[in-house]
Amino acid sequence: HGAVCAALLPHVMEANIRALREREPEHPSLERYRTVARLLTGDEAATAEDGIEWVCAAVRKLRIPPLGAYGLTPDDAGAVAEKAARASSMKGNPIVFTQAELSAILEAAMQ
Repeated sequence: HGAVCAALLPHVMEANIRALREREPEHPSLERYRTVARLLTGDEAATAEDGIEWVCAAVRKLRIPPLGAYGLTPDDAGAVAEKAARASSMKGNPIVFTQAELSAILEAAMQ
């Protein structure tokens, strides 16, 4: 479970930031992503994207395998995305993802 979450995290962060900027640019989560980036990097000028880069580097350093290593293929993305959309854990996400966004997150995490 933890490795799967770690493989997904940078892609979910990126999708959240993009969707929030496009659909809810005043959402407080955007500032939270900047705060997290500053805490992770130790750089007061860090951006949300710097936080994503830090998480990507941590995933690589920890050798977290991509979802494809568990047998997930692009053909599975649609069905998994549908289940993810209905999962209770999605209620904590700062924005509702479209089916296409969920599929894109999964496909990115497979590589």
